[in-house]
Amino acid sequence: MNSTLLHWIGDQARTLCLQVPLPWVRGALIAIPIALMFWVILLPAHRTTPADRPATRTDNLKVWAWLALLGQVIVYAIF
Repeated sequence: MNSTLLHWIGDQARTLCLQVPLPWVRGALIAIPIALMFWVILLPAHRTTPADRPATRTDNLKVWAWLALLGQVIVYAIF
């Protein structure tokens, strides 16, 4: 079978990916949303609420973003 340059690149990428232990991958998939959760908390309120009208409790996007990230962390931690 003839091997092309793209096949060789794909084989090298697969070999590199197989060398990464799965617990490290799981840790990264959990750590990234946790880091984003901290970043979301640090965002100023004027960046996460509508500017054209008075904000209500449900308009603060920080809460919803944080809950979505928490859901991802829970799913990745369980499965």
